[in-house]
Amino acid sequence: MNQTTKLSNKITFIYDFDGTLSPGNMQEKGFIEKLTNNLGELVYDKGPSGFWGQVKEYAEKHNADEILSYMNLMIEKSNRTLTEKMLNNCGKEVRLFKGLDTWFKRINQYSKKKKLDPQHFIVSSGLKEIIDQVIVEKKFKKTCFEGIYACSFVYDEKHKDKTVKGPGLSISASQKVQYIFRISKGYHDIYLSRDKESKSFKSQDNRIAPFEQMIYFGDGPTDVPCMAVIKERNGHSICVYEEKKNDTAKELLQDKRVDIIAPADYSKNSELEKCTKVIIDKIAAKVVFKQLKLDNQNTKL
Repeated sequence: MNQTTKLSNKITFIYDFDGTLSPGNMQEKGFIEKLTNNLGELVYDKGPSGFWGQVKEYAEKHNADEILSYMNLMIEKSNRTLTEKMLNNCGKEVRLFKGLDTWFKRINQYSKKKKLDPQHFIVSSGLKEIIDQVIVEKKFKKTCFEGIYACSFVYDEKHKDKTVKGPGLSISASQKVQYIFRISKGYHDIYLSRDKESKSFKSQDNRIAPFEQMIYFGDGPTDVPCMAVIKERNGHSICVYEEKKNDTAKELLQDKRVDIIAPADYSKNSELEKCTKVIIDKIAAKVVFKQLKLDNQNTKL
């Protein structure tokens, strides 16, 4: 009789941030809506739409990536005095959707009850400096997330206020997919090119976090590349939406980009929690069944 192989019982929850864990865009409350010129006047007195409109214009003018464009525009509009503290202060302004304060604990408990080993990741085109501060402000445990992958700046370490020198890491919608693959293989270094082994082939059964044991949470078209990759590999995706703003979610469901759509309410017994638990049940049953088949095969050989 051959020695039994133990399959991974990891269940992986991957979240976008803006629109998924938090309403709107993280740059708006603490930066765009408070940015003033030398006269103390608001730069964007008509709201965030002015900034995002300029981002598109900047990208078209310079034939540039929109993510790098918004990062560069933040530097320019702050007269190159953007600091790490300013970005951290933005994190203090960000609010999260209802129920997230206890969501991770509840989902972990349920997953473990089903004999699964849960892990959570954030993969975002937003700013890591802001997300990190949100984690602090909301008093999440540092161990809550296995990894947080987001854009970040490079700083002038000699300057007492750590002034931003320029963009350091940009993660577009398509680049987010690369981190999904790295998560699957168990390589969590944020620098994609650092580990050559991360590019090597691994079968689904040999992966730390199999795609079919992933659940991706997103809110719109920028999440489609990740949703598509995970669904094509028998994983699961959920599109969350704010109340009365479900047109995009319905379109993604109709186009079969997602398995389920639900209001962005992470509270106990919410529709989102119930749907997530059903998927957890499905994954747990599949893990047991796959292990049973493998054990049976090894016994007969």
